[in-house]
Amino acid sequence: MWRDVQASKEDFLLLYSVLSAASDSHIDFLLSALPVEACDALMRQLYRGLAFGNSAASACLFRWHERLTQHAGLGCVVRSLVPIQLKRQATSLSTPSG
Repeated sequence: MWRDVQASKEDFLLLYSVLSAASDSHIDFLLSALPVEACDALMRQLYRGLAFGNSAASACLFRWHERLTQHAGLGCVVRSLVPIQLKRQATSLSTPSG
């Protein structure tokens, strides 16, 4: 488990370095290039980053969260918070069995 936590922190630091380098004027342009699935993945990463509790990073992450929510809508927030297993169960329930 420690290895997973360490990998998560390293992944977050890489993501944070990219997000913090983007100027406010470029955020909307960058988000416009992302498909829905990528927006959802980015939102999940923003929440994971916020969970680390770094107040300096949180300002940047909340800035991206606001812009991403404006771009992708509240559905992006909901989809990022629903565990993947629940999504798979919902998909299998809605798919007619042959």
